[in-house]
Amino acid sequence: MEFKNLESNILYCIGDEWIQSKKLKAFKKKLLFEEFSDIPGKNIEDAIESLKNNKFLEMTPENDRVILTQKGLSQIEAMQHYRRVRDQIKIFVEQLPDTLINKKPDIEFDPRQLLNGISADLNPISED
Repeated sequence: MEFKNLESNILYCIGDEWIQSKKLKAFKKKLLFEEFSDIPGKNIEDAIESLKNNKFLEMTPENDRVILTQKGLSQIEAMQHYRRVRDQIKIFVEQLPDTLINKKPDIEFDPRQLLNGISADLNPISED
């Protein structure tokens, strides 16, 4: 059985601590097996090996910890933007029915928020 997005979820799990502390350190493989305990260990091991082969992770000499590489950190940063935009789109879609029947949504959503952090070169369109 194939588990979709397992590699991305493992990478995000490993990077979660880095996202919060901005300190890069080794992550115990054992914690990954605990975090994904509903997935067979062989699948987790294969995903870790694939991440290592694709140079997102490195293993410690003892082979019991993983370390994010620069490529892995870049991937995590990209995933952060993707998840932020995904969450903002979700809010927008959830508010759409209320907006269409002229009710004020619970949370105000400004579509321009989607552009935050994407590009500083975008100029607003004038409303002439």
